[in-house]
Amino acid sequence: MRNIITLIMCLCSTIVLAQENKIVIKSFEYNETDVTANLGENIVLDNDGEKCALLRIETTQTGFEFDVGRLGVQKVAYKTAEVWVYVPQGVRFITIRHKQLGQSEKYTFPFRLEAACTYNMNILTGKVEVKVEEAFTHQYLVFNVSPNNATVELDDQPLVVENGTAQKFLPYGKYTYRVQAPNYHTSAGVIEVNDTVKQVVDVRLAPAFGWIEVKDTLGVSGAQVYIDGDIVGQIPVLKRELKSGKHKLRVSKPLYKVYEQDFEIQDNLTTTLQPCLTANFATTTFLVNADAEIWINNELKGKRLWTGPLESGTYHVECKQENHRSSTSTQNISSNIKRDTIKLQAPIPILGRMTISSSPSGATIEVDGKRVGETPMLLSSTLIGEHIVRLNKDGYGIAIQNVTVKEGETTNVEAKLSTMQSVTIDANIKAVSVYIDGKYEGITPLTKPLPIGKHQLKLTKITGGYYDYEGEMDITQDKGNYHYELKRSMAQVSIDANRSGALYIDGDYKGSVPYSIYLNNGKYNLRVARKSYKGEKVIVVNGQDVKAYITMKKNHVRRNSFYIEGNYLVGGFTSYGGTMGLYIKNFNFEGSYLMGSSSEDLYWLENNNNISRYGSYSPIAIGGKIGYGIRLGNKIRITPQVGANCIYITNKESDIADGANVISGTGALRISVVLCTGIALSVTPEYSMAISKSEGYKLMSEVNDNIKKWGEGINIRFGLGFFF
Repeated sequence: MRNIITLIMCLCSTIVLAQENKIVIKSFEYNETDVTANLGENIVLDNDGEKCALLRIETTQTGFEFDVGRLGVQKVAYKTAEVWVYVPQGVRFITIRHKQLGQSEKYTFPFRLEAACTYNMNILTGKVEVKVEEAFTHQYLVFNVSPNNATVELDDQPLVVENGTAQKFLPYGKYTYRVQAPNYHTSAGVIEVNDTVKQVVDVRLAPAFGWIEVKDTLGVSGAQVYIDGDIVGQIPVLKRELKSGKHKLRVSKPLYKVYEQDFEIQDNLTTTLQPCLTANFATTTFLVNADAEIWINNELKGKRLWTGPLESGTYHVECKQENHRSSTSTQNISSNIKRDTIKLQAPIPILGRMTISSSPSGATIEVDGKRVGETPMLLSSTLIGEHIVRLNKDGYGIAIQNVTVKEGETTNVEAKLSTMQSVTIDANIKAVSVYIDGKYEGITPLTKPLPIGKHQLKLTKITGGYYDYEGEMDITQDKGNYHYELKRSMAQVSIDANRSGALYIDGDYKGSVPYSIYLNNGKYNLRVARKSYKGEKVIVVNGQDVKAYITMKKNHVRRNSFYIEGNYLVGGFTSYGGTMGLYIKNFNFEGSYLMGSSSEDLYWLENNNNISRYGSYSPIAIGGKIGYGIRLGNKIRITPQVGANCIYITNKESDIADGANVISGTGALRISVVLCTGIALSVTPEYSMAISKSEGYKLMSEVNDNIKKWGEGINIRFGLGFFF
């Protein structure tokens, strides 16, 4: 009965609050176990870059406004059955407002709010909740877990974990929980929900892992490391995370025995291993007494001799040589046996036969450059393959044949020796190298006997400057002297000018004139330059010496210069004045001042149409342009320009105030011609277009077309000035 009365009183109190339409702060406390305000994405910074304090207000309502004074609220986030209010540290009070629920009294915090701390606030609002029973029988259960990827189960049902936090609104009672994560020990227990204040459980899982470190020892560097069959890298392996428990280490390296070891990883500790590998090879030398290749297990190792390490085991060794039958053997290698040099059987030659004869007989026979006898002759043991047979007899030409000998066959070589003729070979220059049939014979003049017939002749001058001669030489019995002309491939070029200066050939600097150089046949551009002077010339080299003389002319148009001009402008804006400008690497900058050479009269009529006022007006123009100069020869330069003019209209005789003006955009083409040193004439067609008009100018230009032309139209500027 007492419980029923208490329930009725609480309900009545709530109804009263609803009638009062007021928000009441029921409780406020610091939650020292809640680190939400200092976790990852939940962190909010104030205007000074400091972490905010977090007020977690329990309510299912939305649409609140919060007033904390001049420091201000930094962020408001609506969560499940909660409102998160982020405020700067040091906030002293809070006022809560809601359009439907009313407003709270100004609440002063009982203590200072600190940065990155979480505070719980319970409020009552002027609204009757339908589920009165739920407010007394349910409460929030919050889990703060580490690491953030841990999973939470409550009564074997998973909870949603976000940034290391899981929460659920539960009826009063006891619950079993389990928190687990990969490579961490599981934490489990029983928690009871039986209070009007939410339950917060902080769970930090203990690591179920440690670290493995494999250090380098003698002979181990670079070895492959496997843990539980998976490769993890090469020694050294530094601080690699590994699950606690028993594991297997395997280390392998060519020429060494595989190392294996069982080890155990303990929680949050580093296990250091230092494997020691045992050599499993022998340094072996193979030797074959022939020009043969040595192959081990079908891999070429060397020729004639090879020394290197081999792992213990059985090897197939083969000696290979062209036109020979390979020899093979099986070799057993052990790391426990010191091996001496192993001599291998040489490959067996494959032979054929060759008969050699000549007409006339008695010629000396050379096979592959080695003398073997005189014709006729039978060679019964000749290695198969390609051979070069050379026959030579005094008084006759040399006969050379390429012969192919096959296994089990007889190859016949027959040659008819040609008679000889003494010849003399000469050229138009001395010391020319002579090649006959591809063989060097000496230098010109050359005299020697040669077989009658056609031969390939090549003449070359080693020191250069001449083209090679290549052709066919036909030797007969009645001709003994042969003369050839070699054409020059280059010539000496002598260059001079009317002034000293730097010489450029095809754009490359060579030196100062006068200058002499040998050039290959061809076309060349010569240029000599000195300050304001330059000269150019094109020459053609065709085997003959060339003398080139270049006349240098003064270049009056400079890339960098300053000028002052007097100007007269004709057109819609007839005026006179002056211009100053400069060129910097052909970039042009120019300013001008012009005064109108004529004036315009304006009259005003009063209501009675009598002339009451009169004014005489004239323009003054101040302008500027930029452009880029293009030089045409030594005296002419054209410069496209763009810029602007500001024209002020002055009043000469009337008492009407000044103030009429117009700003015009200008496009021009400046053409300057040098008359003599330091003096130039310019002609500049230009077009002006009004881009900004004052109200006075608009009125004046509407009644006077000449005034309108002052600000827009085509004009031609004439100038005479000095440049430096």
